[in-house]
Amino acid sequence: MEEGNKRVLRPYRKYLPTPAWFSFKYKMAQLNSFLTHLIRDRWGARQAGNVPERGDILDRILAAIETAGTKWNAAIEAQLCYEMKTFLLAGHETSAAMLMWSTYELCRHPQQREKVIQEAVRAFGPSGSNTATRPAVDNMLYTLSVLKEALRRYSVVPVVTRSLKEDDCLGGNTVPADTMVVALLQGIHNQWKDPAQFQPERFMPGGEYDQFDEAVRQYMFVPFIQVCALSCLCPIAGSVLHSLSMAASSRI
Repeated sequence: MEEGNKRVLRPYRKYLPTPAWFSFKYKMAQLNSFLTHLIRDRWGARQAGNVPERGDILDRILAAIETAGTKWNAAIEAQLCYEMKTFLLAGHETSAAMLMWSTYELCRHPQQREKVIQEAVRAFGPSGSNTATRPAVDNMLYTLSVLKEALRRYSVVPVVTRSLKEDDCLGGNTVPADTMVVALLQGIHNQWKDPAQFQPERFMPGGEYDQFDEAVRQYMFVPFIQVCALSCLCPIAGSVLHSLSMAASSRI
């Protein structure tokens, strides 16, 4: 991961045969081999009739391939290997980092934490044992704002790069095709008022986000995680804090 992050800002690193280059190549080969064998073994088990009752995400993908009647080959194995790396490294790590920073800030701000816990109580019940319904999750607006503010304050992916497919004009300057353009996402998020302050209210209805001009609003919050997916993480954040609150209360 560290070498991959360095290559974002220094793309020449993937062409220089340095010790880091050889180490990265070796580790990626190990990871690819492990995932390919795992995928191959799971597929073979399914073909032998050993289908788990409650499978994981890989089992669901393999089930979809079976349903579609797709012919199994090396290309599918390679594609699944890439997809699993994306899910584990880009999906899991980024979501975990967002939840970690959210919990960190809520531990520092008792009033904000209490609002999240109150929403969790309404969604999961006082004991936290209820299953949250979709309408209940949709009403966790403050919890959703906390997750968004965590992504603004601590950009999970602070920098992204893009290669221009054709000539373009940026800031009045002509930029030729194939130029590597660097977008500093954390810099964009620092354009807000008091950017170092953790203020979930920014994303509540009528908050600072809604007050941006409509022409630039969608560009003022550019999280790595899709906003539509954040609502799915609200129950996790609320449930964790609700459980921590109940555990703390039982010790008093």
